Amino acid sequence: MKKRILIVDDEASLRDMLSVTLQAKGYEVFTAANGQEGLEKVENARPNLIVLDVMMPVMDGFAFFKQVRGNPDKYAKPPIVMLTVRSKMRDTFEALEADAFLPKPFMVAELLTTVEKIFAPQALVLSSELFATEKITGVLAKSACAVDVVESEEDLLRKAGEKKYRLIIAHLSLIKKGPDDFMRSLKSVSGENRPEVVIYSDTNVPGLEKENLLAIDSVKNIWMRAGMRIFYDRRFTERTFPDIIKNILG
Repeated sequence: MKKRILIVDDEASLRDMLSVTLQAKGYEVFTAANGQEGLEKVENARPNLIVLDVMMPVMDGFAFFKQVRGNPDKYAKPPIVMLTVRSKMRDTFEALEADAFLPKPFMVAELLTTVEKIFAPQALVLSSELFATEKITGVLAKSACAVDVVESEEDLLRKAGEKKYRLIIAHLSLIKKGPDDFMRSLKSVSGENRPEVVIYSDTNVPGLEKENLLAIDSVKNIWMRAGMRIFYDRRFTERTFPDIIKNILG
């Protein structure tokens, strides 16, 4: 299914140019000349992304933004890319948690890059060990994922509650909670979002430093009973890590 993008801008020439460009990239595009028209399109078209100008007649981008973000049940919560000649408003919209900001004038390539980044699969990685972090993020980069890395269980749960992730990879050595408690906490903060979760194990995990397959299998089974579907340890798992990620992301 094509991703749907709504362009809300009072400049007809810019709307037309962006519409043609995005359609050529395979997106389904809707347009509106002001915030009021935009609200109607959001409710009816349910866009996956909104490209929003700030200075417009009837209803400006600021009022539109507050309406959409203030009524998630009515409008969902699509990502919003802000466009404006008033570059000093970046801090204002970043504080309001706009997903991206492009000062006018901008290159079309900049917008395309921003759109592709937003639509890229979002992955959250819990890891502090350099080798493991580089391996995990390297595989995700090859799958065109946008990756956030955190180094504590607390930060992982916080980020998982702030953003919709397609995939979460957690290094077992950094998980303080027991499997059942961790899974409950992650489910609670993720809300309706249900990311695929991978527990990543290696020789840096206390108790699993040695090539003890029985110990690895025992830990794996504990996590499986807690509801974890994927437990990866290269010493125990026949499938490679890149294959596992490819299978998850499709």
